[in-house]
This record gives sequence, C-alpha cells and structure tokens, in this order.
Amino acid sequence: KFFANNNKPLVYNFWRSYGGAEVDYIEKPIDSTLKAYEFKLNAKSTSRGARSFFKQYGIKVKLINMDNYLQFIS
Repeated sequence: KFFANNNKPLVYNFWRSYGGAEVDYIEKPIDSTLKAYEFKLNAKSTSRGARSFFKQYGIKVKLINMDNYLQFIS
C-alpha cells in the first residue's frame, strides 16, 4: 500500500522451485533491490524454500511472524 500511495511502481510475486520449495512473497521496487519474505504464524526459522532461494539467488529471505509482523505492515 505504501508504494501505491506514493505512486512508486512495485513488482511482486511468489517463488516456487520445481521440487516444491517456495517463498511466500517477493517484491522488487523499480528503483531498489529484490526482497523476499516468508510468513509463518509461530515459526522461529525459515523453511527449506527460503534456504533454496538463498542458495540459488544469494538473497536472504526475511521471516515474518507474530513477533515482527507489525513492523512489516507499517
């Protein structure tokens, strides 16, 4: 919503490997770098999808859970 309210273009998607590993949300602002997020209710560590994504692209996947979701949405 921040990007829409400020008229900044944003490309967003999810990622899934052929083996079924996935990352929940990936965003790419036109003038910035790619960011990846994984949403878990109570988990304290990322999944195999996050590890696969990091291994393939070298971009860390940030875990969003009940402890830090307010920072993500604000």
